[in-house]
Amino acid sequence: MNLIMRNILPTEGEILFNEIPAERYSYFSLRKHFEYIGVKRNLYHLSLYDNITLSDDGLFAEETTDKIKQACDEIGLLQDIYMLADAFNTQVQDEYMFSTGQAKKIQIARAFIKDSNVMIFDEALSNLDDETRKSVAVKLKQLAESKIIILISHNIEDYSICDEIYQIENGRLERVGQSA
Repeated sequence: MNLIMRNILPTEGEILFNEIPAERYSYFSLRKHFEYIGVKRNLYHLSLYDNITLSDDGLFAEETTDKIKQACDEIGLLQDIYMLADAFNTQVQDEYMFSTGQAKKIQIARAFIKDSNVMIFDEALSNLDDETRKSVAVKLKQLAESKIIILISHNIEDYSICDEIYQIENGRLERVGQSA
């Protein structure tokens, strides 16, 4: 995933985007097309709202706020947010003020509202309860109709939402099938 997002450069061969070598794009122009949800918590010392939107101005149209609430509701995060004294205005003091599952939901909500062309979920469904895992899987399947979704998982149950399945074996990427 680091190669795709251009965090590291290939030692041989090349990566193409729209048939153009990746190195011809600036790092930031390329990265704006990706959203990455990984194993780490990636929460910031900002309000919960800003952690989800990653905006520093806090100025959003009402439809954007509705979109944020909808994304949070779809993954079972909205009720948790409204249980906080300051709801979306709660300041994240440290990344461990939320459970691992809640932190993951915040990252997933961020991905759902960003509207990137490519969404990479690296073990992003781990640490979620079964109900949330299933609702996120349904949403990913819907998003896959208009976006590229890359799902990395060690959990075989997650493969059921994938169109194609690949594995890395002995340092090589190999196609191993399609889901039913």
